Amino acid sequence: FYKGMASPMFGVAIINGIVFSIQNVSKGLFDNPDTYFSLAVTGASAGCVQSFICSPIELVKTRLQMQGIGQQRKLFALSTHLY
Repeated sequence: FYKGMASPMFGVAIINGIVFSIQNVSKGLFDNPDTYFSLAVTGASAGCVQSFICSPIELVKTRLQMQGIGQQRKLFALSTHLY
């Protein structure tokens, strides 16, 4: 799974696809999607989706990229936990 997500730009494209798809789908719920209110609501819904779905994905990617860093020093017996 991690080898397929190695490119950071690939992850950004997926996250942008999710966020803008949610915003586009939620625009269809309004009679006039070009008002400031509908833009605010669709942007807020896209932001909620990003914070609950996309941010944990980025956290996992960051942890996978940084595993093993900081455990090079073997002064003490450290248990190595790789994800």
